[in-house]
Amino acid sequence: IIGDGVGDTVDPNAVSGGIGTNQTTNYAEAAGFGAVNGDLAYRKAFDAIRATFNYDPLVLDIVYARIDHNTITGPDTNDMINLWGANAGYKFSDKWNTFAEGYVWSKDDSSRRHVGLDKVDTVTTVGARVSTNPTAKINLQQEIAWQGGKKLNNTAAAPALQRTRNAWASQTIAMVTPGWKYNPTIGMIYSYFSGDANRDATANAPSLDKKYHAWDPMFENQTGGHIINALYPASNFHNINARLTMSPIEDVVVQWDYVYLAMAKASSQSGAANMNDYDGAGNLFAANKKSLGQEFDANLLYNYTEDVQFGFLAGWFWPGSAYDKNGTTVDQRVTATEMIASCSVKF
Repeated sequence: IIGDGVGDTVDPNAVSGGIGTNQTTNYAEAAGFGAVNGDLAYRKAFDAIRATFNYDPLVLDIVYARIDHNTITGPDTNDMINLWGANAGYKFSDKWNTFAEGYVWSKDDSSRRHVGLDKVDTVTTVGARVSTNPTAKINLQQEIAWQGGKKLNNTAAAPALQRTRNAWASQTIAMVTPGWKYNPTIGMIYSYFSGDANRDATANAPSLDKKYHAWDPMFENQTGGHIINALYPASNFHNINARLTMSPIEDVVVQWDYVYLAMAKASSQSGAANMNDYDGAGNLFAANKKSLGQEFDANLLYNYTEDVQFGFLAGWFWPGSAYDKNGTTVDQRVTATEMIASCSVKF
């Protein structure tokens, strides 16, 4: 829920700017790349005030963050995006090393008042997470969260129209470290984010009096497939990630990920009438098809010294049946490839 302080400052009116939630950074936008390279930025911090109350084994964090401060263009004095929240974590003393936490986070976007709209887009997220180790070799985690608030219609002229949010998300993690040669860890991560068949209030969308079920990714900082993370916001999909990590030689760590991605709710429209329904990139989707694609990532990390680290990432994404190539001049079912070499030096 909270991990990347950069968030979506380029286009706060869209769901993650229509692209992956960790991609829309000031650096990429300023460089003229349209934020497409934002997933390579290391900036994660929030401009925030944080109070921590340590009542070991209970720790409570209370946070206020200023996400974006726009230029005032109207009579009002509030055109900002603000974040408030509290997170309570409790470490149990059982033999399973269990840790549990609960949280509430509220985000409001007042900036649209200054573009002819008179309402505020708000998101309130309430959730809980548990992590436990039933044996020394197994870690299990479960998180579930609900979102309420008001969704401001992206297309209506003033007075702006709002829909009531009612969205859900969950994540299940199972990791096994069997203690074999090369110290492998085998894991499965399943993430679910609720969605709508047609998200925005357009001619093809549900009535504005219907509840808004698309999950707002807030400021998450997870990567279930590197290319997937650059293409999609964490909304309206099932993400299934099978992972294997091992250290074949000293100071070298290798990780392989296979990720399957599918819509939680398939689009009810096809062709041009359904452009920008989910990814904001002008892609067309076939009606009633859920499969978005598969990805395979290979990641190698070499710890040359304590302060110098080399990395290499190779990833391939194969689009699924939800992509519709009919009626377009470009075949959307072409394999996407990403290769990144990196060097990290600590001073």
